[in-house]
Amino acid sequence: MEKSSEFGISPQILEYGIGYRVLRKLEAHELVKSRWDTGGDSGMPRRVYTITQDGLEFLKRWYDDIENAINSLMLLRDRIESIIRER
Repeated sequence: MEKSSEFGISPQILEYGIGYRVLRKLEAHELVKSRWDTGGDSGMPRRVYTITQDGLEFLKRWYDDIENAINSLMLLRDRIESIIRER
């Protein structure tokens, strides 16, 4: 969760534990894998997640879906803007 801000996700907006529930579901679908890291400065073991090849392929498809949605919204925005300007 400490790197969530790198993806534009504020840790404060995540309900406690929701991120870990999502990671466990992703792991169940073999989109990520995890391992225990016991070498941290805090001395406490922590679970470290990495994306799998299947996860990377899923992420690429999701990216394409997001791009398509953005393009559709931009077209809609432009159309609405032109209607507003005409009036």
